[in-house]
Amino acid sequence: MTTTSRSRSRRRQSFLTDILLGSNPTDESRWTQRTGWLADIAQVGCKDGDWTVKCNLSCIGPGTVGWFARFGDEGRPPLAGFIVCSGPPLEYEFEDKIGSLVREWYLSGHLHGWTPQLWVSGSDIEAAGWPATRAPWGSTSVYQFRNGERLDSDCVKLLVSLLCDSSKQHIAAEHRRIAGSDPWWA
Repeated sequence: MTTTSRSRSRRRQSFLTDILLGSNPTDESRWTQRTGWLADIAQVGCKDGDWTVKCNLSCIGPGTVGWFARFGDEGRPPLAGFIVCSGPPLEYEFEDKIGSLVREWYLSGHLHGWTPQLWVSGSDIEAAGWPATRAPWGSTSVYQFRNGERLDSDCVKLLVSLLCDSSKQHIAAEHRRIAGSDPWWA
């Protein structure tokens, strides 16, 4: 029993290293229609903030890197920013625009929205070998995923390989500041 107990506690203490997050800045997005707010990573710049998540709530913690796919543009969504989480997701309650009480989970961290000149296009990600059946850049996949979905190491390596050196250094420095170590791929 002691071994099982230790295994469980170790599992709870380890967090996902990389997750996929979405940003849909259109007025038609479900989140925008329900809340009346726009959430556009392109408008963020660099600042402390929160981002909504839907899954893997118990597996996200300090040092988890969220990679943003920005929807609402033509074609495949670009990779358009990142967040290095500073803690576990927190639950918030608020009234939506029609007065209903809503509960959402949010990640806190330092949000980084890249300028369009630094974005990696979705077409480039697909052409570089993104898995065909994996949202949001797969050629045969459904283009939806849940905010907070786990990214495996092969997908992260592919994304990192497409970044310019200054972007890689920026993400690594932010990770070092929050988690006290370089990301696994640095």
